[in-house]
Amino acid sequence: MIKIVNGIEVEMTPEEVALWVAEQDSYTPPVPDFYDLPKRILIERLVQDEDTDEITPVFAMLAQQPQKTQELFNACDYFRSTHPMFAVMHWGIWQALGSEERADELLSPED
Repeated sequence: MIKIVNGIEVEMTPEEVALWVAEQDSYTPPVPDFYDLPKRILIERLVQDEDTDEITPVFAMLAQQPQKTQELFNACDYFRSTHPMFAVMHWGIWQALGSEERADELLSPED
């Protein structure tokens, strides 16, 4: 299995794979109030800081997802916070960026 470290693909050790599987099986995303987040807002948030490249690892993570997940992401105009794919997106961004807090910020409701 491959992970992304600073935008570079690196083979995971068996221990890392086991930990990743355990984390994924036990992960329970926060249950937010219902809201719709336009995909445009997520993209703008990912590129807002010129000194920090967040879009590359997030899209690398997306490229590792099953085709169905990629197609759903590409087809949608917004993310509904109560949809099961929202939790998948939250978890994937958390893993790609290494920060649950940043995933929360990126997927937070519009101001």
